Amino acid sequence: MGKNRIEITGLRKRWLISSLSPIFVVALLVAVTFCVGMTNYYYSMMLDGLRTRATHASVYFTSNTMNSYGEFYQAANSFAAEFEERDLMELQFIRSTGDILVSSYGLTAGTAPGTPDILEVFQTGQMSSFRGVDASTGEHIMSVCAPLLLDDQVVGAMRYVTSMSAVQRELLITVGVAAGLLIIGIGMVYVSNMVFINNVVEPVAEVTETAKRIAGGSYGTQMENPYRDEIGQLIDAINNMSSQISKSERIKSDRRRRPRASSSPPSPTSCAPPSPPSTAGAKPSWRTPTGPS
Repeated sequence: MGKNRIEITGLRKRWLISSLSPIFVVALLVAVTFCVGMTNYYYSMMLDGLRTRATHASVYFTSNTMNSYGEFYQAANSFAAEFEERDLMELQFIRSTGDILVSSYGLTAGTAPGTPDILEVFQTGQMSSFRGVDASTGEHIMSVCAPLLLDDQVVGAMRYVTSMSAVQRELLITVGVAAGLLIIGIGMVYVSNMVFINNVVEPVAEVTETAKRIAGGSYGTQMENPYRDEIGQLIDAINNMSSQISKSERIKSDRRRRPRASSSPPSPTSCAPPSPPSTAGAKPSWRTPTGPS
């Protein structure tokens, strides 16, 4: 079982690091950018919705409901009682002292939120917003505070407050989905890279083992070559090298054997001078010289 385990070392390790590292960095940057973008999108949509609501409601309240400062409490109480979206957000009417005069929840009346949006709206007379932690509840909230003007004087403020828990829950789901897709994408890239690098490493390992056998004296060793790419060319080169080495060794071996076969010393009889022809039984031939007649 240990033999089937693929070790991430050597060429595999270098390949995975060089190929997966930039992919992981890019994918992480894309995921972070996506999450930040989605967060800003959700928050901006919420803020725009609260601002639009506060703008229209404050104009309607000061124009059609409150005709004098003495009617402020009664008009605010009536307006809050008729507020139909109390399950989604809280409507507050703020005195100029910064404490809550009337609330659609009823429980927060008389308390002072102390958030910067309330202070800013009374100082500047402009709409202000806040996103952060409510000091009294410890809850993450978003609020928009719009001034209530009477004779161009800020007599109070209308404040919409909503919890960020639902939005944060949606963001967590979105981030989880993005992280899951990131992991799946990196996993797919990892698997595809492992398949590719194994198709390279295994033939190279086989070529290495064959080269070691050839270096150890197994001349003529041949490898099967099912590849038609650079790996196939490498295997052909190794096979050709092995054949050439084997042929060269056979030639050297033949040359070493030939001198040993013809280098034995000649026999004494083979080196003796040739004997003269035998004259036994032959009659001498005497020739009489003749003179001039």
